[in-house]
Amino acid sequence: MHRVATMGAALSLGFGCGPVEKRTTDGAPTEDSGVVLTPPSASPDDLAAQSVCINEVMPSNELSLILDDGSSPDWIELHNPSDREVDLMGWVMRNESAGLDGRLDSLGLLPAGGFVLLFADESSAEAPHLPFTLSKEGATITLVRPDNGGDRVTYGEIDTDDSLYRTTDCCASTDPECFAGAFGGTPGTSNRSG
Repeated sequence: MHRVATMGAALSLGFGCGPVEKRTTDGAPTEDSGVVLTPPSASPDDLAAQSVCINEVMPSNELSLILDDGSSPDWIELHNPSDREVDLMGWVMRNESAGLDGRLDSLGLLPAGGFVLLFADESSAEAPHLPFTLSKEGATITLVRPDNGGDRVTYGEIDTDDSLYRTTDCCASTDPECFAGAFGGTPGTSNRSG
């Protein structure tokens, strides 16, 4: 809990999931200091959905991943680090830079601990194909849940067959050590080495 002092007024701010107490600017309890506000608890399924992330991106694939038809599309890897499967019905992968969306409904369930690859190949086919490609010069892509929450990754210029990956699967994107680049990538598998 963080307390913020204001001039002559009671103010309460809660960060995180702990209870919030109201206090005056001098730290004394207010008349209603017995009131404890607690945010609503999320269900285990909601928490699992909130943990799904964009785990790795390859915006200029030539040799790192070749499909059965001989094509080598740009790709995006999603990861579910939770211990529950997540239904991708209603989820969208958005290329903010191009203004295009691809629905993920046809993917069904993302298994607990599972990975799924999305192919950014401008295809009109259902997911895992997406109706856009990725720019190697840089872009912003967003994974959008049905509740409009999600995960966003912005990247700069990346060389052909280099990926931008999370150094620990689904690490917090606010951590400056979270992202790194590598030749070839690890499509469909953990980014952890060893």
